[in-house]
Amino acid sequence: MTDSYKKDNDGKLTKNKRLIVFDGHSYFHRAYNVIIKNNSDLIDKEKNKLVTNLYLDMIDRVLDKIDHDEFIIIFDTNRETLLKKLIYKDYKANRATPSEFQKQCERSIMDNLLQLEYPYYSIEGYEADQIISGICYLAQDKNIVTVIATKDKDLYELLKYADVLIYDKHEYYSKEDAIKKFEVLPEQIGDYLSLVGDTSDNIPGVSKVGHVMASKLITQYNSIENLYANLESVSDKIKCLLEADKDKALLSKQLTDLTPSKELLIAIKSNLLYLN
Repeated sequence: MTDSYKKDNDGKLTKNKRLIVFDGHSYFHRAYNVIIKNNSDLIDKEKNKLVTNLYLDMIDRVLDKIDHDEFIIIFDTNRETLLKKLIYKDYKANRATPSEFQKQCERSIMDNLLQLEYPYYSIEGYEADQIISGICYLAQDKNIVTVIATKDKDLYELLKYADVLIYDKHEYYSKEDAIKKFEVLPEQIGDYLSLVGDTSDNIPGVSKVGHVMASKLITQYNSIENLYANLESVSDKIKCLLEADKDKALLSKQLTDLTPSKELLIAIKSNLLYLN
């Protein structure tokens, strides 16, 4: 990863600060699934310890790999309290309820992060994706380079910001990688997902619209809203599909939208002073 520079008031080049933002539950599920899969013969207490140790080791390896000035671990809050549930009550309804043991592992990790004085953060009602989006939005105004450590494809949208990179499995991913993966611009990924849907989050999308059709439509029309404003210019077959699921598409756009609200930005700035 190359250093990024800015000019100070005297016209001299200074290296930008670098912030690592961990998608906390993304790393939790990696550690948890590896330990549970390979240690079924152990008692819960031993598995819990292994999950915690692996989680912390994964965080430390990234911190050792990437030069940084600050880092923060972002967690989701209770799924049932998400503000998106007010928009669509079945949002993420297809996901299994965490087991009591899984909750114990999460609490153990939080306790250890607190003891190590590793900064972690969540906001009631918001997903980690939304908080990370708000951090990236604020960091750009502070000339901070943000590296998001995650495997979550939804966060590729944040590569629309010039000073944001995604780090996963020892590799950095940039705007060009997002375009290659989705065949749309990063800022259009939410619109793309509004068409294809997302089964992992129970986002409906438009029936029978797949990757190829969605990427072509969003590339041509730029957004869901503009696409629906120009339905007369698409083929009868596609028009029929879009008209049939218009409500689902527009609902999906609300669910995939990562634009941070003013309230969220205020909350982040009040807690992360380097973004204030």
